[in-house]
Amino acid sequence: MKFSKIFNLTKSKNFWLYIVLGWLLILSSIILMPIWAKINNELFFANWGMDIIKLVIAIILVLYLSLYLFKKLFKKENKAIKILVILEFVILSIIALSCVLAQFNVFKVNDAGKILGIVLYLRGSIEIFRAYYYDRSSSEKYSIWWLILSLLLVSVGVAFIIGGYLTNLQVLWFLVFALLILGIVFIILGFIKKPNKK
Repeated sequence: MKFSKIFNLTKSKNFWLYIVLGWLLILSSIILMPIWAKINNELFFANWGMDIIKLVIAIILVLYLSLYLFKKLFKKENKAIKILVILEFVILSIIALSCVLAQFNVFKVNDAGKILGIVLYLRGSIEIFRAYYYDRSSSEKYSIWWLILSLLLVSVGVAFIIGGYLTNLQVLWFLVFALLILGIVFIILGFIKKPNKK
């Protein structure tokens, strides 16, 4: 579904769906706020936010794997690069699975910053290997800008893995504010799309 169809301003009889969806998004953002655990840990939804964040990370990883990395597996590449891409796919699949099955501690990387660091580090490292093999096997030169970007990805990835710059709490607050803003936008759209009374 295109965004132009969702956010068009033409009048519609189904305007109330936008308002209901908006209120549901706002309610979800309020329920997922991490402040409830500090106020009263006995509330049944107090820890929902921190519990759901691992699922959100898993969904983002699955989208990355299916929309980007899966296509890379079928690209014509050097055998060494193909093996590295398969290895990257397997590692990230294990991390995504461990985020879903967090209670089993399959892979003890549950922090959003470290997961992002691993993703950036793996992608940057494979691109550096690709530059090396590309330079050896092809008459054309590998783009210097891609090489600089790959080195930057590796550096930022290592910084995220070691430094812990992005925590699950920060990701949760970002998700909460995104849901809140989206909910407000849908409510406004609902009132805009409401047909004029005859």
